[in-house]
Amino acid sequence: MGAGIDMQPGDIAFKCNFATLDSASGIVTSRRADRNFEDAGPLFCADLNGCQSA
Repeated sequence: MGAGIDMQPGDIAFKCNFATLDSASGIVTSRRADRNFEDAGPLFCADLNGCQSA
């Protein structure tokens, strides 16, 4: 709500950072994947947009 997004009853908003995971070890190698993330970032966000809770 601090971002000025219009919220309606039933909406869910959250802030998160995407991370980079080493698939072989399962260890998070970077807690912030926002650098050089211009290509994949909007795609991931679009996938989350419109998700509904169970």
